[in-house]
Amino acid sequence: MKILFQISESEKIPLSYLAISNMAKMNDVEDIVAVYSETGIFGVLKSESENINNLLGNHKINVYACGVAMKSNNLSDADLAPGVKIAPVSFYEIAKRQKDGYIYLRL
Repeated sequence: MKILFQISESEKIPLSYLAISNMAKMNDVEDIVAVYSETGIFGVLKSESENINNLLGNHKINVYACGVAMKSNNLSDADLAPGVKIAPVSFYEIAKRQKDGYIYLRL
């Protein structure tokens, strides 16, 4: 099973770390993509490294920052935790993954 999480609210950031980590423990989950967008973008910054590193260290999990959210918050690649990838437009990334059979979950 392939799972796609969208985290678009800063209030949901702590929950996202727990939910994504727990989902990765499921035997039938082979791949997880987590897209942090809108105010959720603050969950993938270097200042959150302690929390986000647990996700980034799991081979099942790929973490993306929305390029549009980065731009609107004056963030650069250097502000992201090491290992976070950039999706230039999060909506496109989400649509592409859904087309590829990912199950969409929004936090």
